[in-house]
Amino acid sequence: MPGPSVRELEVAAVRLVLRTSSQSVLEALDHLLARTAEPVSRDCEQIELHQGPTALRTDGAGMHVAVATGDLPAALRGILGSALDRRGGALLHGAGIVIDGQAVLCIAPSEGGKTTLCGKVAGRAPVLSDETVALRLDDGLPRLAGTLFWSGPALPTAGGLFPLSAICFLRKGAEALLALPQSEALSELLLEWHLPERPGASADALARASALVAQIPLFTLRTTLESDPLPLLRKAAASTLRRAV
Repeated sequence: MPGPSVRELEVAAVRLVLRTSSQSVLEALDHLLARTAEPVSRDCEQIELHQGPTALRTDGAGMHVAVATGDLPAALRGILGSALDRRGGALLHGAGIVIDGQAVLCIAPSEGGKTTLCGKVAGRAPVLSDETVALRLDDGLPRLAGTLFWSGPALPTAGGLFPLSAICFLRKGAEALLALPQSEALSELLLEWHLPERPGASADALARASALVAQIPLFTLRTTLESDPLPLLRKAAASTLRRAV
């Protein structure tokens, strides 16, 4: 029986060390991780991957994940979500765009316009992801990073953690950038917050999301199919407007 092989992935300054002896899991990993950069972070999470009905459990030393190869993307979401949760962050269903070295988080449900918006700014601003981004809250400053998950084709991106300067909740309609009340933003943000399977996860997500919306400028971003969202994204990133409460 061959010994475990190791594959590594870095996301949001977390180095995931993935160990498995399953050839089919290895092949699926190599396909998914083909375009990832060489890990450099010392902040490690040890993961043991085994073939089987998908399930995840954690202990003090790391994570133990059974996964069917067809479920590997979903299992990696669970792994990333758990790793970020252990560091006080979260995995979010949202897009991230870097404007002048700062990240703008764009929140919308599926089919809500994230991929279209990212496609319009691609090549002019790095896109962290059009579908799933990583949030870190453990350094006193909210920071955003990309992931390997994309809804559309992968776009020009940037590695690393970027200070979060604004959160835009996407709407369809006449082009506009409008301040959003914290209460409305909180409810929408929590709908796109990946919850790990552990006791107390919901209460922790509520506390973290509440602190986030109290700290970061919040907007609705309205665009049409014809409009260019980049000027409004730049305005959101640079804005010092106070949120309505």
